[in-house]
Amino acid sequence: MLLWLVTDASEPEALAALAGSVTQRLSALPEVDDVAYRIDPPDALTVWVWSTGDALELFGRIVGLAASGWEHRDSVFIGSRWTRSRAAPEFLVPGIHEADVAYRRWTGPARRSRAELTG
Repeated sequence: MLLWLVTDASEPEALAALAGSVTQRLSALPEVDDVAYRIDPPDALTVWVWSTGDALELFGRIVGLAASGWEHRDSVFIGSRWTRSRAAPEFLVPGIHEADVAYRRWTGPARRSRAELTG
């Protein structure tokens, strides 16, 4: 699972703190095996989430953390984009104003390792 988050933060310390909060929130979801992130200055985070179970179910749980504000697309990647609004003021943690969540349908049994994705 891949999340790209645009935040209200721009200082490195604030981005790191926000990344820690996002990691903690995602790690608390059922069937999350591991969470890793990368800070993408000036104001974004890339977050990888590995599941111990069905990744598509986890995708649904993550998208379900904000009840509204989503646009959905379906291709090789199933993806949803969220934008903060009055009706949907928060996703994951305060300080995020845009999110893109993507799940890739695997066509074979091979999975890319964490090192391949974050290295």
